[in-house]
Amino acid sequence: MHATQRARVLVIDDDPGIRTLIAALLRRRGYEHDLVENGDEAVHRLRRACYDAILLDLMLPAQNGFEILRYVRAERPHALGKVIVLTAASNTTLRDFDARGICALIRKPFDIDELLMTVDAAVNRRATPEPSSAGSAPSTSPATSH
Repeated sequence: MHATQRARVLVIDDDPGIRTLIAALLRRRGYEHDLVENGDEAVHRLRRACYDAILLDLMLPAQNGFEILRYVRAERPHALGKVIVLTAASNTTLRDFDARGICALIRKPFDIDELLMTVDAAVNRRATPEPSSAGSAPSTSPATSH
């Protein structure tokens, strides 16, 4: 990223309080951000723009976070390592969750410092190059919270 260019973060959460809080935190950190409240809006934004980090709630109206992750894996695999899942989903809901390749999974309620450090890590992480041949494979290391 060029020194004068600010990092851009997409926040996908249906809770207006969470969106407002995260927007304020990102603004103070110097990040540009786009806020969306449902999966359809998220896919629309992901088709039109590249983001340095993507904060994704799993439980959303329209397309849910699981569907958005399937979209990213299929259509924007280079962005998968920039995804930070924020969720209050139960362990039962997450039992079959495929976290391969994402930056992190953070449980709600989240620690603000942990969230900001994880966003910083995603922003500073190199994007996975788009595969140029069939031999390229995404990272399979499990996601961890930072």
